[in-house]
Amino acid sequence: MSNILILGGGSVKGAFQIGALKKMIEDGFYPDKIYGISVGSLNGALLSYYHEYFRNHSSTISLKELWFEVINFAEMFWVTCIKSPSSIIIEDETLNVAINSLMNNFNGFTSQKPLKAKIEGLFFKTNDDTLTKSKIELKIGAVDIDTGIIHYVNKNHQYFKSFLLASSSIPLIMQSVKIHLNSSGIPANLTDGGVVDVVPTRIALEENTNKSDEFYIISCHPEKSQNSISNFNHKNILLFLERIIDIMNYEITQNDIELMKKSNRKYTTIRPNDHLPIQTTSFDKGDILNLIQLGYVNKIEVGKNRLKQNNKQI
Repeated sequence: MSNILILGGGSVKGAFQIGALKKMIEDGFYPDKIYGISVGSLNGALLSYYHEYFRNHSSTISLKELWFEVINFAEMFWVTCIKSPSSIIIEDETLNVAINSLMNNFNGFTSQKPLKAKIEGLFFKTNDDTLTKSKIELKIGAVDIDTGIIHYVNKNHQYFKSFLLASSSIPLIMQSVKIHLNSSGIPANLTDGGVVDVVPTRIALEENTNKSDEFYIISCHPEKSQNSISNFNHKNILLFLERIIDIMNYEITQNDIELMKKSNRKYTTIRPNDHLPIQTTSFDKGDILNLIQLGYVNKIEVGKNRLKQNNKQI
């Protein structure tokens, strides 16, 4: 039997997943495989990387202690490295955006250079094979803008770093990432996998057919329809785009989770009760800490299709 963790997209709302995982790990949940989209791919990489790191550096550590270290360092990454918009993006000047649009050279309203530097600095240091050697299987997805096809790769793929950055790129708001997917010599433009799969239940079900496997889904979008946002600034184009994408992601999330519900497999779903109060272009460390706390105390929904002996909250 495998514990399969499915981490959905949601940009900086992904801090909610860290809080939920902290509570799950405290209660004895340890994942064997991870599927991630968007920020879920980043959180999946954090878990996989730190699991291997502490496994190698602490030979006498217990499994419970190991996972405590993993989630504590994942939380520390969020609190220290994702504490403001400038931690992950650089906004382009309005004039540059207008000129690039007129010259058919538009590639997002922001650059994710700060996020790229953090990803490279943690996971891809020279001669550091911690992530590729991790015992925790990891697969992430990104969408080819030209074909509309979502591509999934594991952590040993030669372009995993580029896929990780592409999967974390919000369409339109952030730049797409060019990746050579074949020998044609023409790079593909990849973006957030959430354009197709916000919660990667489909591939997780396709690749794990053992009936004893259990699936654990952490979504950043609530079960109920998106609540209205008070004092929303419709004239801020970045906030406006983010809100539109958030509404679309909610609908895709519903379909992705419905697929799991119809699968007759054992699953547990963790979702926020309400719209998570944070925006990619306007947040601070306090907002991140708040989302982590919301994830920690959030109600857990046990899937109706789980076996009776496993039908308990974790």
